[in-house]
Amino acid sequence: MDHDGNGDGFMDMPKLRQYNLMHRWAYVSPRWISQLMLRGLHDERNGGQSRKHSADSSSEPLYATSVKTNRYEAQWKNGFTLNADHNTSVALMLHGSWHDADNIFGRTEYDVTQKNGYAQLMFETDITEHHNLSVGASLNHDYYDERFNPLGALARAESTVSKETTPGVYAQYTYKLGEKLTVMPGVRWDHSSRYGGFFTPRLHLKYSPNSIVTLRTSVGKGYRSPHALAENVSLLASGREIFVSPDLKQEEAWNTGASLGFNIPLFGRNLELNAEYYYTDFVNQMIMNFDGASGQHTLRFENLDGKSYSHTFQVDATYALFSGMTATAAFRLNDVKCTYDGSLRQKPLTSRYKGLLTLSYKTPLELWQFDVTGQLNGGGELYDQSSYPAYFQLQAQVTREFHHFSLYVGGENLTNYKIDDPIRHAHHPWSAAFDATQVWGPVTGAMAYVGVRFKLEKL
Repeated sequence: MDHDGNGDGFMDMPKLRQYNLMHRWAYVSPRWISQLMLRGLHDERNGGQSRKHSADSSSEPLYATSVKTNRYEAQWKNGFTLNADHNTSVALMLHGSWHDADNIFGRTEYDVTQKNGYAQLMFETDITEHHNLSVGASLNHDYYDERFNPLGALARAESTVSKETTPGVYAQYTYKLGEKLTVMPGVRWDHSSRYGGFFTPRLHLKYSPNSIVTLRTSVGKGYRSPHALAENVSLLASGREIFVSPDLKQEEAWNTGASLGFNIPLFGRNLELNAEYYYTDFVNQMIMNFDGASGQHTLRFENLDGKSYSHTFQVDATYALFSGMTATAAFRLNDVKCTYDGSLRQKPLTSRYKGLLTLSYKTPLELWQFDVTGQLNGGGELYDQSSYPAYFQLQAQVTREFHHFSLYVGGENLTNYKIDDPIRHAHHPWSAAFDATQVWGPVTGAMAYVGVRFKLEKL
């Protein structure tokens, strides 16, 4: 049924029909392990203006959205043991997928078919007790067939086909000094048929001087091939004119980080305390520039021209308050900025901070379980540089375990927090100012659910 709780004429959630089918086989012998997985997915989501609440639907057609997805994939993993004493093994992994999505947002039509094939061959061995070597080769092939038509039946669709084949090789060395020290440097080289060759170095280090403290650090580089529309389909739900730069570069970034973990005995129980910091610095990046210097009511996918970075700091703690009761608390700070039209600004729709508190209790026989989670979402900026406030949400669930099944009942967004006017110019969906892409918080209010989970040992 149509559900429009805020009365803006649009359904708060799409009507959904989804089918999933997956089957896995496994073969295990002393020297050979093989796993085969087949999966199929059919997903339909229909939303847009509600017939019940739409304003003057006789004068103009309803703004409808439709997302239909079919996906099929297969994966085959094989591991062969060559020498058990030195953990010497060879692994072969194959994966293939076919993904087809048909999207309609008002008049805008965007259909995409992606075909992907991936193969990886790995060799690993313990040279000595302290030294391990892993080498391998991989091959990835992507095929995209995209059909984009922002004017629907009023114009012909633009069709583009892109292909990328990337073979690569890598080597990774691991030095282990018992449980105290692990050093893991690695490097790989790939050659993209679109972007040419590139190196990807990385280094991981883990140091545990005792059973209480663990230090981890890492540094490395990453590359990524961007696909503007396929990765940002939801941004088509607006009246903006969309432009995609014809020369989008490969994304490139350096990542560094460190974490410090403590396992502290406290009042007869262990307090797990962690603090971590990660920094990402983009050399190249595809950015989404909304209503920039090129004009109002536009969206441009273009290359980064300036700085773009992310600082993330998080602390979390877990402690068993008493038998059966566990509490987890976490807090994260985000400083994510990017350059738009020569100005370095906060990345839109990224919360500056987040907080979490979870309480979980199991009765002595573990027949009942009670879970409560409170989540604080910090404020941030929208595309027009206006700000949105912080808000708090509460979730809870009660589970009753039986021999072959479990029954659970719960609620989401129990604080009933909803944002006002999530869709801009909702009563004029065919205007250039219409925008349903800046939803920064919950649209629906409190929600209750009940479910049953069956446990079948063997069929």
